Amino acid sequence: MKLTDLTIAFIGDSITEGIGATSKECSFPSVFEKNTDIKKSLNYGLSGTRIARQKKTFMNYHEWDNDFISRVDIMDSSADCVIVCGGINDYMHGDAELGSLDDSTEYTFCGAMNILISKLKNKFPQKPLIFMTPIHFVEEKSPEYAHINKGYYFYEYLEAIKQICDYHSVIVFDLHSEIGIDSKNKKDKEEFYSDTIHLNDNGYKIIAEKLESFFRGLNDE
Repeated sequence: MKLTDLTIAFIGDSITEGIGATSKECSFPSVFEKNTDIKKSLNYGLSGTRIARQKKTFMNYHEWDNDFISRVDIMDSSADCVIVCGGINDYMHGDAELGSLDDSTEYTFCGAMNILISKLKNKFPQKPLIFMTPIHFVEEKSPEYAHINKGYYFYEYLEAIKQICDYHSVIVFDLHSEIGIDSKNKKDKEEFYSDTIHLNDNGYKIIAEKLESFFRGLNDE
């Protein structure tokens, strides 16, 4: 898989959208486009959204109910590659259960993962599909979130992403392990984050660089 002349579609939440950056041009999909020979990056990131579907709207934030599954329909089917990054919002304020790896309902995280992969493969047949695990953030180990409504820990969402992608033979870029920065570290937070979750221009640049290295590694295989 080569980066030259590719159109890459990115779908995700606020991290993909680039919340915290000084401009849309400083989101990691845009920086990735500038740093490589790809033709175009299509950014379908939308702040607050989840992979799984909600049963109830969270605090009247209706725009957050535009889950990844429903947004596949608006993606440009001519894209040469799709990159997905999500899960933080499912953990922090989604009402879906984690579910089991073989679930087939959009109202569990695992079920929504299975449905999302199926929809993406149908829309983009024979095209590379890559899931990125989410970045580090302060609240990932907070008991307040680990036990709110559902009682699951963030590492369980990370493992579900990896295991379900493995089952479907989908490539995983483990950004959570590879990014090398964490907002729980005071120095990292000051240099790379705009708050406890979102990155700044420096942080999004790191994602773009790590993603490029990942692609180059795939090219070498």
